[in-house]
Amino acid sequence: MKTKIHVTVIGAGAVGVAAAVSILHGRVASRLTLFDVVADKARGEALDLAHAAPLFGGATIEGGGHDDIHGGDLCIVTAGAKQRPGEDRLSLLARNEKALDDITEALERHPLPRVVLVVTNPVDVMTEAMRRRLAPKGVRVLGSGTLLDTLRLRHALSGLLAISPESIHASVVGEHGDSSVCLLDSGRAGGLPLADAFRAKGIALDDELRRTLAANVRGAAYQIIARKGATSHAIGVAVARITRAIVADERVVLPVSAPIDDATCAGIPCVLGEDGASPLALTSLSVREQAEVEQSLSILKQRCAELRSA
Repeated sequence: MKTKIHVTVIGAGAVGVAAAVSILHGRVASRLTLFDVVADKARGEALDLAHAAPLFGGATIEGGGHDDIHGGDLCIVTAGAKQRPGEDRLSLLARNEKALDDITEALERHPLPRVVLVVTNPVDVMTEAMRRRLAPKGVRVLGSGTLLDTLRLRHALSGLLAISPESIHASVVGEHGDSSVCLLDSGRAGGLPLADAFRAKGIALDDELRRTLAANVRGAAYQIIARKGATSHAIGVAVARITRAIVADERVVLPVSAPIDDATCAGIPCVLGEDGASPLALTSLSVREQAEVEQSLSILKQRCAELRSA
């Protein structure tokens, strides 16, 4: 891992701060800067975190307003309107496209970061919006994609199968949202196909269980928002994991948002390293999975076509 890495986080709300805390705990960055439209909010959060710097390996921690924005080595964008109770992520498109336009303009006033990681929802569409602006200038843009959805699926499968989630290899792809696709037919647990792992527990991986698992994954954010107002902890840890993979050039495969064609980004398994995300082809899908993936990608293509830069 490189010893001098500057990570910037744009947006000092619940998600941005959770990501910053996880990154600092992981000692991924030697310098971390928080930015927010409310400058004192970012400066206050940074000062609070800076008091723990001796326990974070002596990282330099700073804060500033939107007028101070610069990209560092890797820039994480979490700013924007959050989901309201009962609101789906795609409903945020109109509100957050303008916010990301302003952030992109601020970034362009300074030397650009090498990599931008978008977390703002709807993350796949927002990733595409920033990619169109920054990729021609040599910036690698990716989004947090379906990594959090995948963690939620593996957590649910672990509980049903009584197997550590680390031994479960089943991903969620497509939209980070209501059309996300749980790849259960091609998933494995403890080296076995998921259907066989369930059968060994006396459980049938039938349509009802499939619907239940998909509903749990897609509905997790709604449950959290209804109870505490916003998701933060798990996405913060997921963002830190992606950041570490990029900074350390790990070449690990994680499902993040990346281009599937010239005009659309979606959650897809990617090799993560210092140059960002390199998408892998979705292969060995069942007929059912292929149909669901095509439907999810169709929705994202339609919404990406609505971007003002389309």
